[in-house]
Amino acid sequence: PKRYIDQIRWCIDKGFIQQALTICETKMPDVMVNTGIIYYDAKIAAEEFNRIEKLDKLSADAKVADEYKYKNPNHYFVKYYIKKKNANKSIIHTRETDKPQRVQVIIDRYNTLCKKRNDINHAYDISRSNSGVKDNKVNLLANLDNLINLAEKCINEYDRTGRFTISKQLIYDSANHKFMAGKSKK
Repeated sequence: PKRYIDQIRWCIDKGFIQQALTICETKMPDVMVNTGIIYYDAKIAAEEFNRIEKLDKLSADAKVADEYKYKNPNHYFVKYYIKKKNANKSIIHTRETDKPQRVQVIIDRYNTLCKKRNDINHAYDISRSNSGVKDNKVNLLANLDNLINLAEKCINEYDRTGRFTISKQLIYDSANHKFMAGKSKK
């Protein structure tokens, strides 16, 4: 997980904002789940994700169109599942039991940055916003830096309190279009 944070910092230092945002969007869910900032029980999550997405009832076309969402279950969990109104909040866990607001800040910043990255990738005209291009870039960098610093602070605190291991990983079975608990991580 630290490797991804280092990659994001390197991109920022080099002025590669879009690349930093892309790495952030794709890899921060793994960082969050694999370090215990936020995580789930794989067996319960597989049942819950399948229930909420009704994957077995989707048409073949819909399954293929949404396949990108499910390829990385950590990404699905952080980016899509926990925002759903009918999500089962009891499957969401964190090592941040004494600081739950910090987890919410991390998730909120992550979601904001994902939206910004999407706007940039799809040529949304940020020059028409109230603050203009230069301010948006400064705000974007500040939000990205804040997210990275907060996640890194959590990870460093966890390193002092002991190793975190996920007992089973969650995988997406694309052939059968469903989530399932996989083998234990080592």
